[in-house]
Amino acid sequence: MESQFEIASDLLFRYTSDGVLILDADDVLVRMNPAAAAMLHCAPEDCLGKHASSLFKDQPALLALLTESGQTTRRIPLPDKRIAIGIGHDEVNGEETGPDAAAGGGRLVLLQDITEREELESRREQLIYRISHDLSNPISAIEGFAELIGMYGTLNTDQQKFVTRIRQTSHKLRDLVQTLVDLTWVEAGMPMSSVPVSLDRLISEVVAELSPQAQARQISIAVSTQQPMPIVMGDPMRLKQAIYNLVHNALLYSLPEHPIAIHAYEDRGQIRCTVADRGIGIPEHELGQIFDRLYRVPDERVRNLPGGGIGLTMAQAILKRHGGTIRAESVYGQGSTFILTLPLA
Repeated sequence: MESQFEIASDLLFRYTSDGVLILDADDVLVRMNPAAAAMLHCAPEDCLGKHASSLFKDQPALLALLTESGQTTRRIPLPDKRIAIGIGHDEVNGEETGPDAAAGGGRLVLLQDITEREELESRREQLIYRISHDLSNPISAIEGFAELIGMYGTLNTDQQKFVTRIRQTSHKLRDLVQTLVDLTWVEAGMPMSSVPVSLDRLISEVVAELSPQAQARQISIAVSTQQPMPIVMGDPMRLKQAIYNLVHNALLYSLPEHPIAIHAYEDRGQIRCTVADRGIGIPEHELGQIFDRLYRVPDERVRNLPGGGIGLTMAQAILKRHGGTIRAESVYGQGSTFILTLPLA
């Protein structure tokens, strides 16, 4: 009699939207769920019992995922111009193993169709680029007319104040538009340089540039970096931009006279850099959204501060392009810590 676990496993295998392919130790396909059959346009009865090399000889990416060893991930082209992410695991007696044990058992491959997700992301990027491009000319006109107003007579105090606000707002809009365009290019794969970079030098430059703002709010910035700092490969301008955004955010959301701490060191084959503040903090349920484009925490104190919700998105995009990661830890009302990692050269 089947156990509850076996029944649940069979239901998941049959009805999950992800494709599942299972091969034996000889690379013969022994199981295929309906989702995989639909993705690959092949009937299970025509595929089961056949060798992967004969079934998928015209699909080299899928064939490689099915026959290579170890845990691997590949981008798999599907029929009808669709795209899937494929994940392969070795199995021995039903247990996942490492590459050394691959020869002893079969292989499990999962296929997740990401076509709609990629198309949606592409349309969103195109929309942002169009909006940014179309806004540039009106913003330039606003800035130009604001400058002309003062040339046609003396302005009283209130008029001067209004013109100043127009200039400030238009400059803010221009910065936001330029940042959106810049972010679009970074996420679209704009070429970056790859040279040896010492992160401690970039941190020192960022702290020097932000020192006037820190001093104005009586906020000290403590820096502790490993010496010598191991080298990473990357684009120094972009990496500096990511660090700048994190430190600038820490300054922006910190309370006066509360310190900021920056720490960078090697940790298990990668560089880890933390930027910690004792500021407003982020509610736990908001942590998963803070890296989304244009997102800002719905706290009145945050809404009253300048910013467009782009800095963290840009930092994440830059780190991702360098093979790194970024995440946040926070206690609401007590402060936040942002942790970025980069692979060693």
